[in-house]
Amino acid sequence: MATETDSHYLTRVAELGDRREVVSTCAIHGENDIKLVEKGTRIDSTLLEKLLRHKLLRPIDECVSVEGAVTTSDLAGLLEQCLEANAALAAVKNAFGSSHALGGLAARAALETPLAFKLTLARELNPAHFEHAIETALVAAALARASGMPDDDVVAALEAGYFHDIGELHLDPAVLGLTRSLTEAERRHICSHPVIAHLVLREFPRYRAAVGTAVLQHHERLDGSGYPKGLRGDRISPLGHVLMVSEVAATLLRRGEGDPRAHIRMVLGLNRRKFSAELLAIATRWLGGEIGPDTVGSAEPQDVAALEGAFARISAILGDWKEIHGDRAATGAPSDAFAELVDGRVAALSHALVQTGFDWRVPEQFMSSLGSGPEARYEMAVLARETQWQLREILLEARRSRDGIPCTSPGIRAAVSGWIEKACASMAAAQAVAPAPAAD
Repeated sequence: MATETDSHYLTRVAELGDRREVVSTCAIHGENDIKLVEKGTRIDSTLLEKLLRHKLLRPIDECVSVEGAVTTSDLAGLLEQCLEANAALAAVKNAFGSSHALGGLAARAALETPLAFKLTLARELNPAHFEHAIETALVAAALARASGMPDDDVVAALEAGYFHDIGELHLDPAVLGLTRSLTEAERRHICSHPVIAHLVLREFPRYRAAVGTAVLQHHERLDGSGYPKGLRGDRISPLGHVLMVSEVAATLLRRGEGDPRAHIRMVLGLNRRKFSAELLAIATRWLGGEIGPDTVGSAEPQDVAALEGAFARISAILGDWKEIHGDRAATGAPSDAFAELVDGRVAALSHALVQTGFDWRVPEQFMSSLGSGPEARYEMAVLARETQWQLREILLEARRSRDGIPCTSPGIRAAVSGWIEKACASMAAAQAVAPAPAAD
């Protein structure tokens, strides 16, 4: 029987076959070498049940062709279209000097047939996924070039951008589409996609090892809060650093109301300790715009009461943590590695908030600026949304880590666990009223 990830992927292949002509280019065999499909057979949903009953001897996308498959020239053309169609990407042009230079680099990017099939699958079944890959590749190549990397690395950045999320094609689409808080099992399922993509790329020696490594690392963070390995600092490859920033910036181009540049400027600013300072500075300069009437023109009016509630909730959660931290210092309690981990994450977020001008200790003073106009309210709404998302990430990481870190101070461990559950309940109650957008 097909593995779980294979079954999700085979289902997508069959769905593609119902839309476009997908034909076997060789006989398809099961792992026990039983022939399942003859060469030249149309692959569609009528064959799905048969394919799902077996573990295939070779990956399905090594055995099929698809009508109108994505080509290298298609990708080059889409990169140029992105530069012309997206105002937030206009400044990226400066990294290449000319569209001719970008086209030359894009022409050098490798596109193995099975990977072209995967990109075609994404284009046909999930256009937003495909467009995100193009935008990530564009930003990654621009950042690589602007930071002084040689052309070979710029081409590798393009390839890593194209393929960074192909692992999601093997995951359960029902889980990928969830907007509620995820269970730990659902989160592990989603967090496996960089590993799957890395394993896929490893089968193609034509790609430099740096490409697969960057894809594996695109959700890592400098402070160790990322996944799948929780790498820190210089354990992340140079191209991994580039792809990390590029993927976040490209995601923000599609998130929220109004002009995405406001989101990019605020979110990158709140994540200074998670990404390369040099790359953040370049990305913010390119993609983060000033907030003015044109920025908020297409946005929904900001609910002042909702914003007041959000910042009060943030202040209460951080205030509760400050009390725990103060109690630890006052009593001279022995150190606890788990408490230190959470303290580091909360301290980094608190510091980033202060740098944005939000003193969470006196939220009423900050909220008084709500009357200064729609631009201020819009920026504050972006800040509230991102801060709450980061708090959720801290709480989820804490829950994941709790059982794996030896307890050296039971009293402190109990206090920290109580704070986690109280904060989670507060965030869940708020989400039930106004769900936050799902983050990548």
